[in-house]
Amino acid sequence: MRQSKRQIILEAATKFVLSQGAAQLTLDAVAKEAEISKGGLFYHFATKEILIKAMVVQAREHMTDSIQKFYDQDNEPKGRWTRAYLRWAQEDLERNKELYSALLIAMVTNPGLLNPVELFFQQLYEKVEVDQLDPVLANVICLAADGLWYADMFNFNPLREEMRTKVIGRLIELTKEGTR
Repeated sequence: MRQSKRQIILEAATKFVLSQGAAQLTLDAVAKEAEISKGGLFYHFATKEILIKAMVVQAREHMTDSIQKFYDQDNEPKGRWTRAYLRWAQEDLERNKELYSALLIAMVTNPGLLNPVELFFQQLYEKVEVDQLDPVLANVICLAADGLWYADMFNFNPLREEMRTKVIGRLIELTKEGTR
């Protein structure tokens, strides 16, 4: 399936932020990365803020779809949302990079653009708190998953893949032990 120009531009912006940093992002740089004219870029994204907002919304949509997919695949009702979030944190690492770049660029340019992601996490944590687990344990598990991907996002001592798998595996076990 052929990608739309809009999608190519969003991927180029993501790639640029991940390789050069959020503070370096300009529309000129994105046009060059996407190998399109600046006019072609302006056709889809008239301003840098509109581009960043689209990056945040797309990242949130992918995260929402992925977590829902993991939720739908889990047949055990107790702790389903919590496990879905953990599985997303472990298995959707490439998409997580998309989220990292969107969060970083929004934080640098206009933190208000993070509202769709903030709302998503509020809704996710509300689901986790009624996930038929002890709500404190469910929050501790999700905060541990948050810490794993923050460590990856900021490259602050990210875990080796083998240890990451073990940690998330243990957190998943806790979702099965921590039922009400």
